[in-house]
Amino acid sequence: MPGGERKVMLSDALWRRRFGADPSIVGKTIQLNLLPYTVVGVLPASFDFSTVLAPGVRRDIYLPMVLSKETNWWGNSLGVIGRLRHGVTLDAARAEGLSIGKQLEREHPERNTFRPRMSTLTDHVSGQFRSALIVLACAVGVVMLIVCANLSNLLLARTASRQRELAIRAALGAGRGGSHGWRSRKAPYSQHLALR
Repeated sequence: MPGGERKVMLSDALWRRRFGADPSIVGKTIQLNLLPYTVVGVLPASFDFSTVLAPGVRRDIYLPMVLSKETNWWGNSLGVIGRLRHGVTLDAARAEGLSIGKQLEREHPERNTFRPRMSTLTDHVSGQFRSALIVLACAVGVVMLIVCANLSNLLLARTASRQRELAIRAALGAGRGGSHGWRSRKAPYSQHLALR
């Protein structure tokens, strides 16, 4: 970092894998790209920043973002994840972010404008896929309705084709009463249950 000490934060996985979960790692100097960096912290195992902002990419080392004249015009974007204080709405946080952005513009006119865009984590992760997921769920529902209609038609066709068989059984003595009559009426229902 220009004019300052290089600092780094480690992921829990890297801390365990590379440094043997050394509890005294904070404050020590490690080498990255042949340069010394001071470890200022180890992130908890539950911290999984990369799956939110860069799915499929594992991040084990976190460096501070350097703001300088060189990096100012590169089109850098900054993604931040935070928690809202209890009782604070997202609209209130947006208003405060815009206020901070305007203040930064006044204090540092030489830098790019700061326009924060805030959204919930759920909207950020699944927002762009939400409409596609709704369409997919509707398509699955329509397919299930078609399957149910086809099964109903199949069962009606089987019952209609068995009318002759049931009439012959009744003519041969399988009446409505008694065990034989119950068995002849029960057969179609057991086949319907087997299809379902």
